[in-house]
Amino acid sequence: MIAAAAALVLAGCGGGGKDAAAGPGPSSNAAPSVPQAVNPIVPDPAADPTFATVYAQRVSWSNCETTFECAKVTVPIDWAAPTGPSLQLALMRLPATDPAHRIGSLLINPGGPGASGLDLVRSAADIFDAKVRARYDIVGFDPRGVGSSDPVHCLSAAKLNTFLTINNAPDTPAAVAALQAIDAQFGAGCTARSGPLLQHVGTREAARDLDVLRAVVGDDKLNYLGFSYGTYLGSFYAGMFPQRVGRLVLDGALDPSLDSVALTEVQAAGFQDAFNRFADHCAASTQCPIGGSREEITQRVIALFDKLNAAPLRTAKGRLLTEADAVTGLAYAMYLPELWDSEVSALTDAYAGRGDILLGLADQLLARNTDGSFKDNSNEANYAVNCLDHPGDDTPDEARASIPALKQASVVFGVHFGWSSLPCASLPALTPAPVPGPISAVGAAPILVVGTTHDPATPYAWARALANQLKSGVLLTRDGDGHTAYGRGNTCVDSAVDNFLLTGHPPGNGTRC
Repeated sequence: MIAAAAALVLAGCGGGGKDAAAGPGPSSNAAPSVPQAVNPIVPDPAADPTFATVYAQRVSWSNCETTFECAKVTVPIDWAAPTGPSLQLALMRLPATDPAHRIGSLLINPGGPGASGLDLVRSAADIFDAKVRARYDIVGFDPRGVGSSDPVHCLSAAKLNTFLTINNAPDTPAAVAALQAIDAQFGAGCTARSGPLLQHVGTREAARDLDVLRAVVGDDKLNYLGFSYGTYLGSFYAGMFPQRVGRLVLDGALDPSLDSVALTEVQAAGFQDAFNRFADHCAASTQCPIGGSREEITQRVIALFDKLNAAPLRTAKGRLLTEADAVTGLAYAMYLPELWDSEVSALTDAYAGRGDILLGLADQLLARNTDGSFKDNSNEANYAVNCLDHPGDDTPDEARASIPALKQASVVFGVHFGWSSLPCASLPALTPAPVPGPISAVGAAPILVVGTTHDPATPYAWARALANQLKSGVLLTRDGDGHTAYGRGNTCVDSAVDNFLLTGHPPGNGTRC
C-alpha cells in the first residue's frame, strides 16, 4: 500500500539524448502482453446519451477569496448508476491573465490521495511561471471524497490521533490485537460516517469525474498536471480516454503495473535511499550531532524508535511524541531536503528528551494542528482511496510475511510499512478486486512523465516504468533529492514542462536535468 497514513502518510540540463536506463522510447514501445489496468471506455461517455445530463451541465463560477473563482460540478456517486445519487466536486480557478491568447484550462492535482487541489491552486502564483498563468486558467479540484467534495469521514479528532499514533510496528500479540482493534474502529467509523460514497472514491471513478471536468470547463482535450498520486489519476485518465489527452504532465510517477506488495517494497527502498543520503549529508559536515557515519546515525534512529515505543516523550504543549509520530516526522524531512537540517535538530532534541520539533514535522505531513486537531480529511481519504485501489496484505499473517523483504528494503522504515494496510480489512472492497497492470494509452498525444532520481515517495524506477508503458510516454529526469520535480527551483525541469504546456512539444525522451 502506498505510504498510508498509519505508516508514514498518507510527494544545468542534460542533452536530449536517450536515457539508456529508461527502456524503449515512445516510438518503440512494444504492444502490451499482459492485461491493462484500464482500457478505453467505449462508447465515448461524452457522446453517450446515458451521460448527457452530466456532461451538458453548465458551471456557474463565482468570485471567491479575492483573486479566484469557485464552482461546483455534479457527478454520479456510482458511475454504473448515472441516474442515481450524486455528489458535488469543488473547483477553484485562477483565470488566465491573457485571455485573448488563452489555450484553455490546466487542471491540477497535488497527490495524496487525499490532498486538496483547491489548496494547490491557491499557490499557483508561486508554482507556475507567468507565461503559463497568462495562457491557462489554472483549475484546482478536490477529488470525490476529499476536502470540499463530499469528504469521507471516519473518526473524531481524538480517535483519529489514536489511530495514527498507535504502535504501528507491533512485536507482541497484545500489540497486534490493539492495532487490529483501532483499525477495526477506523473502518467501522468510515462506514458509519461516509455511507455508500466510501465504496466509490477509487481512482477509476475519479478518472471518470476528471473527464466531466474537462468537458464543463469547455476543453475538447484534457490539459493536466498531476503530482505523485495525481500521476496515477492522470495515467488512468489516459488509459480510459486516450483520445481526450491534451498536454498531460505526470510528475513523481506511480507504476500502475505493480501490486500492493511490490509498490510497498519499492517505496520502502526509496525512503531508505533518501534516509541514507540524509545521513551521509549530516555525517559529512564538520560536526554532526546525531552521529559520525551513516551506520551510526541509522542505529541511533532505530534505537530512538524503540525507546519511544516503550516510553513516548511528552512535549511542551503536553502532547506525546510516539514512535509512529517520530517515523512520520522523519519521513516528512525525506520529502524535502531543505528540511534535513531541521530533522537533525529534531533528532538531536529527541535524543535529549525533547520531542517538540519531531512532532511538529509529523504534524505537517499529517495536516494536523498543534492542538492535535486536523486541518482536513486527508488522512481518512488516503486510506479510503488506497484500500479500494490497492487491496493486498491486510491481515496480520500477511503483514508478518512481508516484514523480511521490507526490512531488507529499508532497515529504518520497512517494518512500519509492513503493517500499514491492516485498516483495509475493515473497509469496503471492490468486486471484482482491481487488478494491476500496465497502461499504454494507445492513441494518446505525447505524455510527459517526470521523475527525480532520489525521490523517496515515488521512486525513480516508477517514472521510468510508466514512461515505458505509455505508448506516447516521454521521460524527463531530475537528478536530485526530494519528492517531485516541477516548481522546485530546477530551471531545466521548469522550462521543459512550461514549454510543453505552452507549445505541446515535449523535451527529447530521456532528457536529464
